[in-house]
Amino acid sequence: MLLQYNLNKTEQGVYQFTTDSGYLYTAFFTSYRLHDQENNTHTVYSFGFDRSGNFNNGKFQHEYDEKIKNTIIYIVKDFF
Repeated sequence: MLLQYNLNKTEQGVYQFTTDSGYLYTAFFTSYRLHDQENNTHTVYSFGFDRSGNFNNGKFQHEYDEKIKNTIIYIVKDFF
């Protein structure tokens, strides 16, 4: 089993998790309905995520966190 962060899912379907470094991430899906020339309806999904908090660009440090990747993979699999 891959290590991942504990998730909270809101009533609106938004996923949230806090990393070991204390950063709060929000992940979400949006959907759009498109109609083609034959009037068929197609649903298109978009996925987004962001980190909340203060971003200090003067001392930006990239820190890879495998658990973030694993958590996002879990969210996508859970949604579909």
